Amino acid sequence: MVMQVYGPVRAACPHRVLTCLLEKGVEFEVVHVDLDSGEHKRPDFLLRHPFGPVPVIEDGDFRLFESRAIIRYIAVKYEEQGPNLLGKSLEEKAVVDQWLEVEAHNFNELVFTMAMQLVILPRMGERGDLALVDACERKLEKVFGVYEQRLSKSRYLARD
Repeated sequence: MVMQVYGPVRAACPHRVLTCLLEKGVEFEVVHVDLDSGEHKRPDFLLRHPFGPVPVIEDGDFRLFESRAIIRYIAVKYEEQGPNLLGKSLEEKAVVDQWLEVEAHNFNELVFTMAMQLVILPRMGERGDLALVDACERKLEKVFGVYEQRLSKSRYLARD
């Protein structure tokens, strides 16, 4: 049975999981969840993830939610397949965790805020806060500068 990934393929958090699966060469199936209609807030989906966000994976009888937990699970389960994404030594693993935290707190929050203001709120008939978007863009430029510096020395942010 192939791993099932619940969520829309266009959403950022499912993208994180799909990228990991593709990088590791794992067969999977996407089960579309329609966020626009609120499918992720319906009782049947809330049985998979009690808070409602996507993605969720089902791997046989095992179910897991939260994209960063899912990618760690995939990287460990398929450790011998594809590239090593988590590192081997304690230090390498710590650096991977460090960059996952950087992504979560210095990149993702800014991009999410911008998407909310520029895409989601307007789709709901509300105006986005363009000053907030500008502030996020300025902060994001600094993050991209750090990313570029790091990626000039290694294939991935955390390691080669």
